[in-house]
Amino acid sequence: MENIQKPTVSRAVLFGIIGGIIGSLAMIVPKMISNIQLEMPYNVNWIVFGIVFGANQPIAFAVGLGIHIVTGIIIGAIFGIITGKITKLRINTISRGVVLGIITGLIVFGVFFMPMLENVLAPNLIKLMMDMNPDATQDMIKQKMQTKLPTVIQTSLGLHILFGVGLGIVASLLTKIEIINYNMD
Repeated sequence: MENIQKPTVSRAVLFGIIGGIIGSLAMIVPKMISNIQLEMPYNVNWIVFGIVFGANQPIAFAVGLGIHIVTGIIIGAIFGIITGKITKLRINTISRGVVLGIITGLIVFGVFFMPMLENVLAPNLIKLMMDMNPDATQDMIKQKMQTKLPTVIQTSLGLHILFGVGLGIVASLLTKIEIINYNMD
Protein backbone atom coordinates (compact mmCIF):
# COMPACT_ATOMS: atom_id res chain seq x y z
CA MET A 1 0.00 0.00 0.00
CA GLU A 2 1.37 3.43 -0.86
CA ASN A 3 2.27 5.87 1.89
CA ILE A 4 0.23 9.04 1.23
CA GLN A 5 1.08 12.02 3.40
CA LYS A 6 -1.15 15.06 3.62
CA PRO A 7 0.49 18.48 3.43
CA THR A 8 0.98 20.33 6.71
CA VAL A 9 -1.45 23.10 7.60
CA SER A 10 1.25 25.68 6.82
CA ARG A 11 1.69 24.17 3.33
CA ALA A 12 -2.11 24.14 2.85
CA VAL A 13 -2.17 27.83 3.81
CA LEU A 14 0.64 28.58 1.34
CA PHE A 15 -1.22 26.70 -1.40
CA GLY A 16 -4.41 28.61 -0.52
CA ILE A 17 -2.55 31.93 -0.68
CA ILE A 18 -1.12 31.11 -4.11
CA GLY A 19 -4.57 29.98 -5.24
CA GLY A 20 -6.09 33.19 -3.85
CA ILE A 21 -3.62 35.29 -5.84
CA ILE A 22 -4.33 33.36 -9.05
CA GLY A 23 -8.09 33.49 -8.44
CA SER A 24 -7.94 37.26 -7.83
CA LEU A 25 -5.90 37.84 -10.96
CA ALA A 26 -8.31 35.69 -13.01
CA MET A 27 -11.14 38.08 -12.13
CA ILE A 28 -9.47 41.26 -13.41
CA VAL A 29 -9.76 41.12 -17.21
CA PRO A 30 -13.34 39.73 -17.26
CA LYS A 31 -14.38 42.49 -14.81
CA MET A 32 -12.77 45.13 -17.00
CA ILE A 33 -14.57 43.77 -20.06
CA SER A 34 -17.85 43.72 -18.13
CA ASN A 35 -17.37 47.34 -17.03
CA ILE A 36 -16.76 48.41 -20.64
CA GLN A 37 -19.89 46.55 -21.77
CA LEU A 38 -21.83 48.37 -19.04
CA GLU A 39 -20.50 51.69 -20.41
CA MET A 40 -18.45 52.32 -17.29
CA PRO A 41 -14.73 53.03 -17.01
CA TYR A 42 -12.88 49.70 -17.20
CA ASN A 43 -11.15 50.25 -13.85
CA VAL A 44 -13.94 51.95 -11.90
CA ASN A 45 -14.30 49.23 -9.24
CA TRP A 46 -10.66 49.42 -8.21
CA ILE A 47 -10.68 53.22 -8.29
CA VAL A 48 -13.62 53.18 -5.87
CA PHE A 49 -11.82 50.67 -3.59
CA GLY A 50 -8.74 52.88 -3.62
CA ILE A 51 -10.69 56.05 -2.84
CA VAL A 52 -12.58 54.31 -0.01
CA PHE A 53 -9.21 53.39 1.51
CA GLY A 54 -7.98 56.98 1.27
CA ALA A 55 -6.02 57.00 -1.99
CA ASN A 56 -6.23 60.03 -4.22
CA GLN A 57 -7.45 59.74 -7.82
CA PRO A 58 -4.10 59.26 -9.62
CA ILE A 59 -3.12 56.19 -7.56
CA ALA A 60 -6.58 54.95 -6.55
CA PHE A 61 -6.62 52.30 -9.29
CA ALA A 62 -3.30 50.78 -8.16
CA VAL A 63 -4.33 50.89 -4.49
CA GLY A 64 -7.74 49.36 -5.26
CA LEU A 65 -6.18 46.61 -7.35
CA GLY A 66 -3.74 45.90 -4.53
CA ILE A 67 -6.61 45.68 -2.05
CA HIS A 68 -8.39 43.26 -4.39
CA ILE A 69 -5.34 40.98 -4.51
CA VAL A 70 -4.69 41.22 -0.76
CA THR A 71 -8.33 40.23 -0.20
CA GLY A 72 -7.72 37.17 -2.39
CA ILE A 73 -4.62 36.34 -0.36
CA ILE A 74 -6.58 36.55 2.91
CA ILE A 75 -9.40 34.40 1.53
CA GLY A 76 -6.86 31.91 0.22
CA ALA A 77 -5.14 31.74 3.61
CA ILE A 78 -8.47 31.09 5.35
CA PHE A 79 -9.26 28.44 2.72
CA GLY A 80 -5.90 26.81 3.43
CA ILE A 81 -6.41 26.84 7.18
CA ILE A 82 -9.86 25.28 6.88
CA THR A 83 -8.91 22.65 4.29
CA GLY A 84 -5.67 21.89 6.13
CA LYS A 85 -7.19 21.47 9.59
CA ILE A 86 -10.60 19.94 8.96
CA THR A 87 -10.16 16.34 7.83
CA LYS A 88 -13.53 16.17 6.06
CA LEU A 89 -12.60 19.24 3.97
CA ARG A 90 -9.10 18.10 3.09
CA ILE A 91 -8.27 18.45 -0.58
CA ASN A 92 -7.45 15.02 -1.98
CA THR A 93 -8.59 15.42 -5.61
CA ILE A 94 -8.66 18.26 -8.08
CA SER A 95 -12.45 18.06 -8.40
CA ARG A 96 -12.79 18.31 -4.60
CA GLY A 97 -10.50 21.36 -4.62
CA VAL A 98 -12.59 22.98 -7.35
CA VAL A 99 -15.86 22.28 -5.53
CA LEU A 100 -14.48 23.66 -2.25
CA GLY A 101 -13.08 26.66 -4.14
CA ILE A 102 -16.43 27.39 -5.78
CA ILE A 103 -18.18 27.10 -2.41
CA THR A 104 -15.61 29.56 -1.03
CA GLY A 105 -16.26 31.95 -3.92
CA LEU A 106 -20.02 31.76 -3.33
CA ILE A 107 -19.59 32.40 0.41
CA VAL A 108 -17.37 35.41 -0.32
CA PHE A 109 -19.94 36.68 -2.83
CA GLY A 110 -22.81 36.46 -0.35
CA VAL A 111 -21.09 37.40 2.89
CA PHE A 112 -18.52 39.94 1.70
CA PHE A 113 -19.24 41.23 -1.80
CA MET A 114 -23.00 41.85 -1.64
CA PRO A 115 -22.83 43.92 1.58
CA MET A 116 -19.78 45.72 0.17
CA LEU A 117 -21.67 46.48 -3.04
CA GLU A 118 -24.65 47.90 -1.19
CA ASN A 119 -22.87 49.80 1.58
CA VAL A 120 -19.54 50.84 0.07
CA LEU A 121 -19.27 50.44 -3.68
CA ALA A 122 -22.64 51.80 -4.81
CA PRO A 123 -22.62 55.03 -2.73
CA ASN A 124 -18.99 55.77 -3.60
CA LEU A 125 -19.54 54.90 -7.26
CA ILE A 126 -22.43 57.38 -7.40
CA LYS A 127 -20.16 60.04 -5.93
CA LEU A 128 -17.37 59.22 -8.39
CA MET A 129 -19.76 59.26 -11.35
CA MET A 130 -21.12 62.63 -10.25
CA ASP A 131 -17.55 63.97 -10.11
CA MET A 132 -16.91 62.59 -13.61
CA ASN A 133 -20.24 63.91 -14.99
CA PRO A 134 -20.94 67.27 -13.32
CA ASP A 135 -23.98 67.88 -15.55
CA ALA A 136 -25.71 64.68 -14.41
CA THR A 137 -27.95 64.76 -11.37
CA GLN A 138 -27.68 62.23 -8.58
CA ASP A 139 -31.10 60.84 -9.52
CA MET A 140 -30.00 60.35 -13.15
CA ILE A 141 -26.90 58.45 -12.06
CA LYS A 142 -28.85 56.35 -9.52
CA GLN A 143 -31.44 55.46 -12.14
CA LYS A 144 -28.76 54.46 -14.66
CA MET A 145 -27.00 52.36 -12.01
CA GLN A 146 -30.28 50.67 -11.01
CA THR A 147 -30.81 49.46 -14.58
CA LYS A 148 -27.29 47.97 -14.60
CA LEU A 149 -27.50 46.40 -11.13
CA PRO A 150 -28.86 42.97 -12.18
CA THR A 151 -26.04 42.60 -14.73
CA VAL A 152 -23.46 43.75 -12.18
CA ILE A 153 -24.71 41.18 -9.67
CA GLN A 154 -24.81 38.35 -12.23
CA THR A 155 -21.34 39.19 -13.52
CA SER A 156 -19.97 39.45 -9.99
CA LEU A 157 -21.45 36.08 -9.10
CA GLY A 158 -19.74 34.57 -12.13
CA LEU A 159 -16.46 36.27 -11.23
CA HIS A 160 -16.59 34.91 -7.68
CA ILE A 161 -17.19 31.42 -9.07
CA LEU A 162 -14.19 32.00 -11.37
CA PHE A 163 -12.15 33.05 -8.32
CA GLY A 164 -13.20 29.84 -6.57
CA VAL A 165 -12.27 27.69 -9.56
CA GLY A 166 -8.83 29.32 -9.73
CA LEU A 167 -8.34 28.96 -5.98
CA GLY A 168 -9.46 25.33 -5.99
CA ILE A 169 -7.45 24.24 -9.03
CA VAL A 170 -4.23 25.85 -7.84
CA ALA A 171 -4.55 24.65 -4.24
CA SER A 172 -5.42 21.10 -5.31
CA LEU A 173 -2.65 20.90 -7.93
CA LEU A 174 -0.07 22.13 -5.44
CA THR A 175 -1.39 19.65 -2.88
CA LYS A 176 -1.11 16.81 -5.40
CA ILE A 177 2.46 17.84 -6.30
CA GLU A 178 3.34 17.96 -2.60
CA ILE A 179 1.95 14.46 -2.05
CA ILE A 180 3.75 13.08 -5.13
CA ASN A 181 7.04 14.66 -4.02
CA TYR A 182 6.60 13.26 -0.49
CA ASN A 183 5.92 9.77 -1.81
CA MET A 184 8.98 9.89 -4.10
CA ASP A 185 11.30 10.55 -1.15
